[in-house]
Amino acid sequence: NQSLNELLAKLISAIDKVIERHRPAAVIVQGDTTSALAGALSARFRAVPVIHIEAGLRTGDMDSPFPEESNRRLISQVSSLHLAATPGNVATLLGEGIAAANIILTGNPVVDAIQSIAGNAIPTAEFRSFLERLGDQRIVALTAHRRENFGARLDGYLRVIRDFIAKHDDTVLVCPVHPNPDVQRSACKLLGDRDRVSLIEPLAYTDFFCLLNAAWLVLSDSGGIQEEIVTLGKPLLVLREQTERPEAISSGTARLARTPRELARELETAAAPGSWCSRVSAAENPFGDGRSGARIAKAISAFVEGTDVGQKSGAG
Repeated sequence: NQSLNELLAKLISAIDKVIERHRPAAVIVQGDTTSALAGALSARFRAVPVIHIEAGLRTGDMDSPFPEESNRRLISQVSSLHLAATPGNVATLLGEGIAAANIILTGNPVVDAIQSIAGNAIPTAEFRSFLERLGDQRIVALTAHRRENFGARLDGYLRVIRDFIAKHDDTVLVCPVHPNPDVQRSACKLLGDRDRVSLIEPLAYTDFFCLLNAAWLVLSDSGGIQEEIVTLGKPLLVLREQTERPEAISSGTARLARTPRELARELETAAAPGSWCSRVSAAENPFGDGRSGARIAKAISAFVEGTDVGQKSGAG
């Protein structure tokens, strides 16, 4: 329940002390969280080069997602090396005037992560028992944490989901609830003590993978899930007005549910016999091929080796 300005100020102050103490050759930030922005600004103000992983994501709307769209644009302005996941991300950066020599197409390491456990992921005994208790019901997996959805909009989405589960008695909802108090309040108020609804604690990554893999349908406002879901071949409804990952939409794996009313329509469409959900299958992932981490490590190594660390960071 702290403001974004308060959070950013605390993060910059804390990260600055680490940078001052260690005088790094570069600071690597991934994504577009407020902590990533704080890391980038702290480094820039110490004249330390910034390397940005997941560079070039854009929706074109500063309010969606909020504050991530602002964060990633600001990070791009202070970064020396931009590691982009897709050709579309590269094109975006070039269009914003970033020099081609400072952009490298790497893919996203989240694809490496999902591929590394696909096929051999073993859930914990507790979570395996939980899944077994669900029987043969169709699992709808839900995650929600977007700040711009908090309040009436999130409540509207949750009411639609609640009503859909109540109407379709062959379905069950499983929601690992985000620890943010705003999410907790909405989830408990609208989904608590409901038949065939399980509100559970956040999951370890392997258990979360197993949940996605077992799901009939995934509902989420997450960015990362849009990248993971393509490899898994599971249908996804994105609970957002727009996405910075249009590749998930064009792959046929995901659809946008821009409003609660649109979500209601999409859920009924998904439940209809022979719907698009039944045609989704694992496909080549446009966000990476499982070797992104190696490319990123190589790019960072080459950048640091080619940098005059003393001049760039003031290390002396």
